[in-house]
Order: sequence, then C-alpha cells, then structure tokens
Amino acid sequence: MHMPSPVSRLLKQALLPSILVAAGVVQAAGSSTAPVTAAQPVPDRKSMPAASATTKYHATRASKLIGTKVHSADDKSLGKIKDLIVDMGSGDIRYAVLQFDPGIFKGDKVFAMPLRDLQTTPGKDGLLYANMSRERLEKAAVERTDWTRALSNRQFLEGVDRAYGLEPPAEGARSLPASKLIGKHIKSREGKGIGKIKELVVDTSASKVAYAVLGFDPSFFSGTKLFAFSLASFTRAEDKDDLVLNVDKSKIQAMKDFKEERWAHLNDPDRAAYINTAPR
Repeated sequence: MHMPSPVSRLLKQALLPSILVAAGVVQAAGSSTAPVTAAQPVPDRKSMPAASATTKYHATRASKLIGTKVHSADDKSLGKIKDLIVDMGSGDIRYAVLQFDPGIFKGDKVFAMPLRDLQTTPGKDGLLYANMSRERLEKAAVERTDWTRALSNRQFLEGVDRAYGLEPPAEGARSLPASKLIGKHIKSREGKGIGKIKELVVDTSASKVAYAVLGFDPSFFSGTKLFAFSLASFTRAEDKDDLVLNVDKSKIQAMKDFKEERWAHLNDPDRAAYINTAPR
C-alpha cells in the first residue's frame, strides 16, 4: 500500500490553510493584487555563509546555469538544474533545484540543495555533486507540480533549511525562481511599466545574484542600451508581486550602460564600473 511521504503530508497540511487565507495570492511570491501605491525595501536576511575574502569571484548567467547537467564523483549523470531560488532580500541563491534522471529517485520529484554543494570540474562540462546525500535530499524533496506552491510556504522552506543546517530567512522575506525573474517586467515608482529583466548574473563562488541586467522599454528610454543594477536597487511594491526600480527617468542618461561585449567578460575585475545602484 502506497503511503504519502513526510514532505507530501507537510505540504498538504501547511499549504492548504495558507492558500485559503491568501486568496488571490500570486503563486510564487504570496502577494495580493492591490494596485501599486507605494514601494518598500525588500527585507534583508542572512542565509548562506558569505564567501571569504580569498574566494575568487566567478560570474555566470543564471539562464546558462538553469539546465546545466550534474554528474557524480564517478562521472555518472545525475540530472540537471531545473531552477535557482533567489532570496529577494539578500540576493542569495537560496537553493538550486535539481531534477534527477529517471530511476535515481522514485516518483516525479525535484530536490532543493545549496548551490555551493555543486562544483565545476576542470576539463568537463556540467557540475559535480561529489557529496550527494540521499537522506538530506529526501528531506528537501517535493512533487514537481508542487514546487511553485512550496516556494510560498514558509514552513516547508524552513524544513529544507534545517535539513542543510542553514539559517531561516527574515520574517517577510520573499523567494522567487530565477526563471520567473528573467523576463519579469519592472515598474517605476509611479506604477508604470518601464522594462524587464533580461538576465541575472550569478556569482557562483558566493551563491549570490551579483546583479540584474535590465532593458528599458522604448517608451521610457530611447535606444537599445542595457543597464546592470544590483538587486538591492529594486524594491517590492507594497501588497503586490511587482518589482519597482527607484530611479528618475532624467537620471538614466547619466548611468553606466551594460555593453553587449560584457557578456563575454563577466569576470573582469572592472565589473563595479558598470553596476548601478538606483538612488533612493
């Protein structure tokens, strides 16, 4: 007789009340559909340990990480990265979501794990998962169709934090999939659409979003330039899932643009020269 897993029981117990209470909630962020009237800073939190001063900065595009193959220490294929979970307060990559190859785990599940547990291997494609723990992964598993809902359930995510010995986020923190942030429309302080996020650049050595690359709509800014902003430059609209860039249109002309050739040189030491911080 098939018995539901502990994670499945937890989700059934914890998700249903939150869904009923939060009618009209946006799935990934747990926010209402009230109009944008004000903006508030996205709350900060502490999660994964920060990289040490000797850790080398290593940047890559989030869209390239998603879909990257993962292999074991004995070079066997394990699966691929399905998504990255971003803490909107700190910019931490809270978890990578792994989709394992058929036959490794039972059922159609995805598994959360710290990005720092994945390593690059010189001369090989993909990422190495050398210290795979089935026990920890089972505690961080969820049915694939439930993953988006699980993101908005604090009880479930805190259980995953405990499985990996990580500090839970601050009260009110929001976690969003990188796949939903890439292409996400951004609004001005007045609530008007101004453009969208073209890409997230991830510092894999620190498991953190280094910056977001934003493209403005032609109606807001003439030309096709891209601009890099730290994640702290965006605020979350009060009572809504919208992200707001707090910058006056008149100041954009003076900002540093992100040139197309930068994509091939993300690890150049001059990166601070083109990352903007929106004035408050």
